[in-house]
Amino acid sequence: MTIPNKYLSWMSAIQAKTSSGELFEWDNHRFMIEPMTDMHPHQGWNKCAQVGASEMMICKVVYLSMECGLNVLYALQSASAMDDFVKGKLDPIIRANSYFVNKVSGNTSIKTVDFKGNERFIHLVGAYNSEASSKQEQTSKGVSKTADILIADEASRSDQYVLNQTQSRLMNSKYGYVWYFDNPSYPGMGADKIFQQSDQMYWIVTCSHCGWKQYLDWFRLDQHEFRKAMHCYVDVENECLVCGKCQKPLSDDDRKYGEWVQKYPDKGGWILNGKKQPFYSEGAKPFGFRGYWINQLAYTHHSISKLLKLDDPILGMTKSVFANMIMGKPYIGSDIKITRDTILNNIRPSAFNPKKGEVFMGVDTKSSELEYVLRDKEGMFKYGRAGNMKEIYSIRDMYDAFAIIDANPMTGAAKEFCARYPRKVRRAVYKPESDQTELVRESANDDTLILIRREEMFDVIADLYNSSQMPINMTPTQLSEFMEHWGNLIRITDEDNQGNHRFRWDQSTGATDFAHCDLYSYVAMMYFRKGDISMFTGKSTSIDPNVQPVPWTPKEIIENSIRDAGKRK
Repeated sequence: MTIPNKYLSWMSAIQAKTSSGELFEWDNHRFMIEPMTDMHPHQGWNKCAQVGASEMMICKVVYLSMECGLNVLYALQSASAMDDFVKGKLDPIIRANSYFVNKVSGNTSIKTVDFKGNERFIHLVGAYNSEASSKQEQTSKGVSKTADILIADEASRSDQYVLNQTQSRLMNSKYGYVWYFDNPSYPGMGADKIFQQSDQMYWIVTCSHCGWKQYLDWFRLDQHEFRKAMHCYVDVENECLVCGKCQKPLSDDDRKYGEWVQKYPDKGGWILNGKKQPFYSEGAKPFGFRGYWINQLAYTHHSISKLLKLDDPILGMTKSVFANMIMGKPYIGSDIKITRDTILNNIRPSAFNPKKGEVFMGVDTKSSELEYVLRDKEGMFKYGRAGNMKEIYSIRDMYDAFAIIDANPMTGAAKEFCARYPRKVRRAVYKPESDQTELVRESANDDTLILIRREEMFDVIADLYNSSQMPINMTPTQLSEFMEHWGNLIRITDEDNQGNHRFRWDQSTGATDFAHCDLYSYVAMMYFRKGDISMFTGKSTSIDPNVQPVPWTPKEIIENSIRDAGKRK
């Protein structure tokens, strides 16, 4: 079924207001009119930040539930993001609009908005696995309600398994709509996966000088050179956009008064009387996928000079943040992903001789099997799987390894592992940066527990790999699955409720278990190789006394690793 396309007229009729109590303004948001009125059942938006889209979408969600009688699942990337969304956006908008307040039932909670009369709801879902003890637990939070439409906000930053499972609650609906929206992170994730399969709607503007039609994109043009292109350029010297054909400046009105045009008309849109068309008209039926690319160049409130400052390579944003948040583009670079070539560059041209001195082991317990990585001072020399903890014991005993094991979700097994080898095994948990200043430290309440600042530690490992300071004593053919797991882990940037940019390492598609094992084994090596480790081994060792004890800083870890690598040469 098709949802009534009356969102804009409804907004006008009720005098809808923003969270600040002002009427929604559309003149400077002409580029948002078509996306906001579009009721195509399968949509993927690659969008920028700070153009008012979130508040417009909240009103659209209220319209869908209150006026159209739909049950809405609104998925956010995490429980904390859900709380921020409710407190910073949803609640203020409801309070600012008396029409909404009068319609909300008395049993409203932070997670559910129920409406009087039609018995419909908006249910908020946190769709990120790390905040639940298991994927099954997190999934259950999202799938307990039967819904007509799933809206995934920041889809690429959510747990894809959870989102896929949440869609199962649409099966009994006559609608079954799925809308993904993103400040995109990595190509092919979240909304971009849908966008790449869609008709791909571009905001096309017309040069007032020569009439050339072009889309808005960010390409620096440091020197005037004539070219004919389907997109404009940034004239750095004059701080303006220039036409891709005549090289004359595009005005704010040129940017503002554009139109949405399909790049691939056969991949999505509407059908009426057997003919495909880009936009809905009475009686038309949807087909394929609808995609929008929304960037800040269409929003004239943001000047080109301001955007140039944000794109400054020294004082501005990183390339990934600018691409994701300003241009609404996915981004991949050597700084945010450990590629196959990166791994191969760390292979040492040796006889691949393992076990020189102490061996260090990292164990991950999140999947149905147990994964492990083994390394010594010469580098990683083995990785694999074990069916149970007995096999892990056997492998540890074979090398007499110092080990760090994931503390969750196999809590009991991890504690038993520590108890069996009290001087050689520690449990590890990831902690957010707000919880501790040290990169790695021992728990104050449990001497078997190691606390690791996850994102920063992955940064350290990535830096070591990219600088070829993570030696591997294995052949390329032996590393296939290891490289695949690292390739599935990416560094993405998102934005909190105050507009602050944050980063985290997240799973794209596929498993990442060996990457976590790799991190644990490296931390085990650095942790157990403190200046005097007699408290763990019962004997003195010949460990380099210059190696810094925990807690360490990222700089110290990198310097130590580089120094050790230099000694091996």
